Amino acid sequence: MFYGFPTILLESLKDEVSDFVILQLAIISGVGMLMMDNISEDQISLSSNLLSLWFDERVKLLGFNGMKLKSHIITHLPVIAKKFGNITKYSCFAGEGLIQTLGRMISQRTENNSLNQIKKRFKDLHMACYVIRKEEEVFENVFMNISNVFRDIFKAKIPLLHQYKFIDKIDFKGFSIRASMNGFIDRDNFLITQEEKDGEIFYKPGILLAVAINEKKEMLYFVKELVVIKKMLFNERFNKITLTTGLKNLINVVDDSNFFKKYFIIDNCYKNLSWVTNDSNITVIKNINRIYSKALIIESISQTIYVCPMLHSFEHN
Repeated sequence: MFYGFPTILLESLKDEVSDFVILQLAIISGVGMLMMDNISEDQISLSSNLLSLWFDERVKLLGFNGMKLKSHIITHLPVIAKKFGNITKYSCFAGEGLIQTLGRMISQRTENNSLNQIKKRFKDLHMACYVIRKEEEVFENVFMNISNVFRDIFKAKIPLLHQYKFIDKIDFKGFSIRASMNGFIDRDNFLITQEEKDGEIFYKPGILLAVAINEKKEMLYFVKELVVIKKMLFNERFNKITLTTGLKNLINVVDDSNFFKKYFIIDNCYKNLSWVTNDSNITVIKNINRIYSKALIIESISQTIYVCPMLHSFEHN
C-alpha cells in the first residue's frame, strides 16, 4: 500500500482517478508520517489536520457508512504519536501492514474480532523478534575487497583510506543495506539520504557503493547519488482532473505534509556500469544519521522507475 499505490497503481489509472484514490493517498500520508522516527510537533500537527480532513471527506462520500467509530479512532493516532513517538514502536502494528490491519479492524462488527486481530499481530511480532535476534547472534559483517577503480576514487576523497577495511553491509533500522559488489547493483543496494540546509531537510536517493570501518569502529559510507527526473507532487499530477473543493484542499495538504517528498522518479542510468564507476556524484557520509532509510526500486510496465523509502522492517524481513 505504501509502495505500489502511490507509484505503479496510480500510474495505471492515468486520468481516471476517483475520489477514493485521493482519500487513499491522504490516509497513507497521514498515517505514514506517524511511522517516522524523531517526529516533530509540526509533523504531528500536519498529520492531525490531514487525517481530520480525510475523515470529513470520507463522510461526505460514504455518508453514515463513513462514520464508523473505528474509522474515527484513526484521527486520534497523532495524539498517541505525540505521547509515545513512532506509532510502530508502541503498538503491535508495523510497516505497510498497519493500514491493512486498521482496515480490517474498521470492518469488524464486534470488539472480539478486533481483539483477535491484535493478538495475532502480537504473536507474529514475537516470532519475528525471536528470528531476528537469532540471526544477529550468528551473522557478522564480512570483509570484502574492492576494485582498484573504486579504491582510487575513494582515496581521492579520504586520504587515510588505508586505515579502513571494507565490509559488505550495514544493519539499519531492522534492514540490511548491502554494499554494491564493485559497481554491480542489486535491489539491496539502494537507500535514501537526508541533509539539513537552512532549517529544511532535503532527501536524495542513492546507491551504497561501499562501507568502510577502522579500528576505532568509525565508519564511512560511500554513496552514489541517483539521477532524479521528478519528485512526487500530486497537486501537479491531478491539476487537469475535476475535483471538489474539499478534495483539492486535501491533495494540497498531502503535498504540504512532505511525506511523499521521499518518493522519486529516477533515470535508469544506474543500470550502466560505466555510469556507476565514474567519480561523479559520489558522496562520503560520516554520520549514519544522514541515512534516512533503505529504499525500494519499483519499475512499471511503462519503464518508469520509482524509488521510495522502506518504512519498517517488520513487513519485509
